[in-house]
Parts: sequence; C-alpha cells; structure tokens
Amino acid sequence: MESVTTLTGALRDALDQARDQALDQLTAAWQLHVARVEEQLRSNWQDHIAKLVEERFQELSERFGAELEGSIQERLKEEVERARSQDRRETARRLSEHLNAGARRLRQAGSQEEWSAALVDAAAGLGRRAAVFTLHEETARLERSSFDAPLLEIPLERAPALAECVRNQEPVVAAASAGEVSPELVAAAGPECGPRVFLFPIVAAGKPAALLYAEGSTDVVNVEALELVSAMASAVWEARANAGAVERASAEAEASAKSLEKAKAEAVAATTALEESRAEAASAAEALEKAKAEATASADALEQAKAETAASATALEQAKAEAAAAAEALEQARAAVESAGASMNGTATAAAPSPVPEDGEPVETPVTVLTPAQIVGEIPPPAATTMHRQPTRPNWADLPPDEQDQHLKAQRFARVQVAEIRLFKSGLVKRGRAEGELYKLLREDIDRSRQTYEAQFLHSCTSMVDYLHLELVRTLANEDPEMLGGEYPGPLA
Repeated sequence: MESVTTLTGALRDALDQARDQALDQLTAAWQLHVARVEEQLRSNWQDHIAKLVEERFQELSERFGAELEGSIQERLKEEVERARSQDRRETARRLSEHLNAGARRLRQAGSQEEWSAALVDAAAGLGRRAAVFTLHEETARLERSSFDAPLLEIPLERAPALAECVRNQEPVVAAASAGEVSPELVAAAGPECGPRVFLFPIVAAGKPAALLYAEGSTDVVNVEALELVSAMASAVWEARANAGAVERASAEAEASAKSLEKAKAEAVAATTALEESRAEAASAAEALEKAKAEATASADALEQAKAETAASATALEQAKAEAAAAAEALEQARAAVESAGASMNGTATAAAPSPVPEDGEPVETPVTVLTPAQIVGEIPPPAATTMHRQPTRPNWADLPPDEQDQHLKAQRFARVQVAEIRLFKSGLVKRGRAEGELYKLLREDIDRSRQTYEAQFLHSCTSMVDYLHLELVRTLANEDPEMLGGEYPGPLA
C-alpha cells in the first residue's frame, strides 16, 4: 500500500510537471496563431491544442505504464484519464467554446452596435470587465462596456496609454490611473477599476479603427486569448468594410451599364436619322436628275420650235416661258440637293456615337480591394546585460515607408520562428532554461532561423535590427540573455 501511495505521489508530480509544460506549449501555440490569424481567421488551432494535450498524456501513459503492475496499473489509468478529462474539458473545451461563440456573434453582427456588444461579451469572459472604444481622429468614443458607464469621448492627449496603443498598433498594459487612461475613464469605471488595464488595437486596412479595453490583474486577464479576440474583431471589421466597397463598386458598375445602354440607344437613333438623311439626299439627287432631263427636253423643244417655224410669236413666248419654268425648277432642285447635303453632314457630325466595345458588353470599372496590412508595433526591448550587446534601434519616424514595412515583416518572422521553437521543442526549451544553455541545445533551429533572417532582411535593408535576437531574449530566455549560454554568438547586427 505504501508503494501505491509513493507511485500516486510521483504520478501527481509528473502530472503537475506535464501540465506546466503543456501550458507553456499552449502559450506558444497561441502566439503562433496570433501571428497567423491575419491570414486566416479560423484555423485548426482547436485540433492542434487537443493534439498537444493528447500527445502529452500519451507520453505520460507510456512513461509510467511499464512501472505499474497489477491493480496499480488500473489506478494509474484512472488517474491519467481523470487528469486528461479535467485539462481538456476545463481548459480547451471552455476556452474554444467561448472563442467560437464570440467569433460567430462577430460574424453575424448586422450593425455596429451588435458588433460592439459581441466583442464586449467575448472579452468580458476573458477578464474582469471590458469595453470597446471607436476612434474618431484624435478622440476615443466609448461604444459599449460591461460596466455601467455613461457615453464618453476621451481626447487621446489626455490618455497616454490609449494614444500609445493607437500609435504603435500593439497591445498595451498600463496602470488603471487617471494619468494613463484619463480622469474621465477612471471616474466612469468607478472604484472597482483596475488594478491594471489591457488595451488591444482593432486594425482594418492598416489603420486602427477601434480599441478593446479590459481590466483586472495579470493573473485574471487572459492576454493571449484577448489578443486573438481583437484579431478576429479586426478581420470582421475589415470584411465588412470590403463588403461595403464591393457593394458600392457594384452600384457604380450597374450605373455604368445603364449609361452604356443609353449611349447604345442614342447611337441607334443617330444611325436611323443618318439613314433617313441619306434616303432624302438620294431622293433629292433623283429629282435633280429628273429636272435636268426635263430641262434638256425643254431646250430640245425650243430648238425644234425655232428651227421649224417662227410662225407664231405666241408659241415662241410660250416656249420661253416653259424654258424659264424648267430653269426655275432646276434651281429649286439644286437648292434642295445642297440643303439635303448640309442636313446630312450636320446630322452625321452631331450623331457620332460614343465609343462602344466591340463585344457590346459594359466596360467594368476596376475595383481596388485593400489588403489588410499586418502592421504591428516594435517588439519591446529586453533588459540590457553585460554579456550580450543589444541592437541599436533606428528612429521609427525617420524610416521611409518601404523600410518600415521591412521592419514589420522582420518582427513578425522573429515571433513566428521563436514560437515554433517553443512549441515543437518544448522539452529542450525547458532543459535549456534550467541549465542556461538554450543555444547549445537548440543550436540547429536557432542557426537556421538566423541564416534565414540574415538572408531575407539584413542584406536588403541597411537600417535593419536583429529582431530575432530580441525575440530569443524576450520569450525564449524570459528576458534573461544569460540563459542563451556562453556559446551564443550574439546579435547579427
């Protein structure tokens, strides 16, 4: 019985150790997912979490399965199944259900008010209290909150924490004080405000559109989950903006099609008028030819009358009168032809149709759709040490837009690479932290990331900073450069 108790205690210690290691893997998985959530709102992160938990407890079952015999083996299976059920059901299931419900409500929101309510409800379940602010130039307007607060419009110059979140487009953690979030917000939140506030930017089309506000202590607020919620809200906001642009483009295209149809009808009418003018001109020409023939006949008759006889002056005068009448008819015919020709030329000029595509289809107006930009702020610098020099950061405002874009891509690359190391090499990470030899144990992965980073970013941008080194120190070494070990070669630049 004492052996059973000893094995049970060892099992509990192993389960606690596995739970801590699983938690570290879950944190790395969340950070990796946040880096990729701009590209895909919903992915297979739930299956990934379940797979990590399943693999961890499978490892435990295999490690202790050989040591347990008889009835102790059955008890061990019960403990493993109980721990597995508690961890998966109490963490993965509840968290995934809450996030799925929040994402579903955000997608189904039909108005700004419904979107704000869905976002506040999703964030309130991950912290103590939450609120949503929309940005209007240099003012943050409170749209909805989980606490009883009046409508507020806070100038950003009176709330430095809000202004920093908007400027850097990065999450900000600050004290719940009037000097950080403005006296108006502290007064509206009441005595229960704080002790800290967490701010997350809602970015659409590369610009901050709103702020997600949460408050509570660091052990209560789930920062990673809130960052994921803010990313989902950003994607929904941008999708709604793009849908509006598509609708406007469709309306413009429909109006253009109607204009084209009208132009076609006008062209058909002008063509018909031109054909009618041509027919009138042909008739006038025919009348002219007939008049010419009649005049010729009259002249012949006159010559015949002169040749035959001058017997009658009356007959001669009559012939002259007939010739004069024929000449007058000829002049009238000429005038009619000239008038018809002028009318034909004027009609053809006025009725020139607008260009029409050969296939008869309306020319679609090209529509430009904005890609959200993945802008994030700079990675906060780690604490300086005497062992490793820190890269010198350039002044962000002095960088041209193309170099700023390169810096943002380099920051994201660094976060993804370090998160993958923490996720897939968690055992070596734990051992390296304990022994202070992270680089020695993870040399292959770190060197591969350094070579890729140097080739993609350092050679193409003269102002580039070794963000990979900063991320290794910040998240892999927990802000302690000494954990990287004496063999670590230091920053690339």
